[in-house]
Amino acid sequence: MRRLAVIGIGSWGSRVAREAVMLLKEGALSSVCICEMDQKRIDSFKNANADLLKGLDGIKYYNDVDKTIKDGIDFAHICTQNSSHFEISKKMILHKIPFVVEKPVSDKAKEVEELEALCKKSRIVAKNGLIFRFDNSIKEIRKLYSDGSLGEVHFIKFYWEFSRDYMEGVDIVWDLMPHLVDMFYFITGEKSSFAGGFKTQFRRKSGAELATIILKTDSGIKGIFNISWFSTRKNRIIEIFGDRKVLNADLLLQSITLYDAKDISRSETISIVKNNTIRDELLNLITDAESGKNTVNNIEIGIEVAKYLDIIDRKATDV
Repeated sequence: MRRLAVIGIGSWGSRVAREAVMLLKEGALSSVCICEMDQKRIDSFKNANADLLKGLDGIKYYNDVDKTIKDGIDFAHICTQNSSHFEISKKMILHKIPFVVEKPVSDKAKEVEELEALCKKSRIVAKNGLIFRFDNSIKEIRKLYSDGSLGEVHFIKFYWEFSRDYMEGVDIVWDLMPHLVDMFYFITGEKSSFAGGFKTQFRRKSGAELATIILKTDSGIKGIFNISWFSTRKNRIIEIFGDRKVLNADLLLQSITLYDAKDISRSETISIVKNNTIRDELLNLITDAESGKNTVNNIEIGIEVAKYLDIIDRKATDV
């Protein structure tokens, strides 16, 4: 059977749950279990997706993770708050249920170490929500970088910005940097070290809301990461500066433009087949769970990212 549980249906989890329901409707899943402690969120999800859910069998709703597991599931996608990622992941490991846990795997060093030990011992299919590994534009960027189309690369700049209301206990370094650290490694194929940076806030006493972080690969390529919850528009931009070409990618549009490094008035658009990354991530979980493989976004990568985030968070200057 293909029984998927989506655990936590906040802003992101509700999107995952909707994609899961669509896969159920297509026959790729046999049932979808939606687990959410806040009944108001369940009611909101039902109202927002009334047309999609109408007349559809195979959907169950729960308010308790243990009850969800007991009733029987084959895989799970954990979309709860960061503070609960570890405990729910641990439950999945102990019950041998393949799963995806959203990033970061945990924001506590001790929990990251314990999760690493549990995963090595269990060897089940476990994944981290590094969803941009499924993005066709990121795959194309990696190809252009690797095949020398850009020439010698010096800088890669990331702009991850949008407007967000105050959220208790959410730190921007732990919330946004997991994707960016992973993409920097995924594109360059190199590990990096912390080179500098700052973080700051004004709506709280602790927990950053804006940061600029600089990382540097062993070969000297600098990654400059600008992350902010104070922006008049949502930005998901990557710029790569090579001595032959300058690449500009808008991940919201899944579009890539290449500029001549010596004459930026000359440019070309790279054709990208746009894809639904949430859907592809869920399908990958199903396929890997059934084959026993652990491809693309295995949790070992997420564990290394979490360890690196701890270093970045400690070394970045509070201003």
